Amino acid sequence: MTVRRKPLNRDPAATSLYDGGFAGTASRTEVLNSDMNSRFPTAVIFVTAATWAGFAIWLALYPNALLSGFGIESSTAAMRTEIRAFYGGVEMAIAVAMIVLWRRGLPAAALLVGSLPLIGAASGRCIGMLIDGFSAMHAGFAAVEITGAAVCLLASRKSP
Repeated sequence: MTVRRKPLNRDPAATSLYDGGFAGTASRTEVLNSDMNSRFPTAVIFVTAATWAGFAIWLALYPNALLSGFGIESSTAAMRTEIRAFYGGVEMAIAVAMIVLWRRGLPAAALLVGSLPLIGAASGRCIGMLIDGFSAMHAGFAAVEITGAAVCLLASRKSP
């Protein structure tokens, strides 16, 4: 597995990264900042992908959990299948796409794949609340989705 990193400003002939900052070598701070900048996007990719996958598995196994959350007490097989298809299948596909893109050395693309559905969901919730009236539950979900998208987009700016 290869992770692309931004090259440090150092002399290729240098034998130590921590030699006190002599000309042409990376200082300890540069090395630590480089490591942090490459780890943050990766951590966000894995946390976001795990969240998408977790919801996918949960709702594929327990589709009625979503329905009861919206006050729907009785469901049909078609309703449960639709929840399994969209919330199970599509959300798992997002998680898999993020990991595949990361493995191919495309962390910014992985973070974009993770953030765009969050932006879309939050936008849809906000539009729904404008049209149908305020819902504390939807406002809370939108806040979480906007936060997740913002973290993904911030991490994409720091990705190598």
